[in-house]
Amino acid sequence: MVSEDNPAGRLYLAVSRAQELKGDGGRPMGHIWAEIFGISPDAVGDLYEAHAALIEQAQEAQRLIRESDDIADNLHLLPFQITENALANTAPRDSWNHFGQQLQPDTIRSLAYTSAELSRISRDIVIDGEQLTGLLVETRQLIDSVIAASIHDKLKLFLLEKLRAIEKALIDYRIRGSTEVRRVVEFVIGGIQLFAIDIETDVLDDSSDIVGEFRALLTHLGKAVAVGTALAKLISQRVLPILPP
Repeated sequence: MVSEDNPAGRLYLAVSRAQELKGDGGRPMGHIWAEIFGISPDAVGDLYEAHAALIEQAQEAQRLIRESDDIADNLHLLPFQITENALANTAPRDSWNHFGQQLQPDTIRSLAYTSAELSRISRDIVIDGEQLTGLLVETRQLIDSVIAASIHDKLKLFLLEKLRAIEKALIDYRIRGSTEVRRVVEFVIGGIQLFAIDIETDVLDDSSDIVGEFRALLTHLGKAVAVGTALAKLISQRVLPILPP
């Protein structure tokens, strides 16, 4: 089974799934990416960003291959170079036929083969599908709750900014992996510490229900991507005490 714990695996899973969803081959790649990554087909900017992120994953896989002493460049680099070029020569408005004709079946299979090699040296944490869906649902429900809540304007803007960043990182997980989610968690906890200095304590206390839900989400994110790390200690020891339960 191909793992999402490295860029080769994520790229393979995206391309192979796109192949399954191509229909008669005339379906636009943007519609296919929208279905795979949970993006609105009308969100053109997000679709182009997802497409560009896949190119970045092909480039990142090549970097890891070159840096590894255990993976032969001459065997593993070419499929990623071909895939990168195919993506670079394709826009979301183009059809699968335009994209797929640039790839041979062996090229796609080779992505999976290299993924197995990179899994041996990868440090990415895998978030399983059910957990990922649960985190997205929790985040989106909290966004709706914050929008509807009668809370201090500064707190509302702060929470929405951080929740939108979390939502985007979770959506992007299938492309960029858990490293991006961890970066966003670091961004959020840094923001919490600065925010706590900048605002009166009673603002947090007076909005304890909403802040408590945000605290719970942050705890769940920490368990998903930071178990046993310094980041997990930072969340539990320095950040959660700031937020009313």
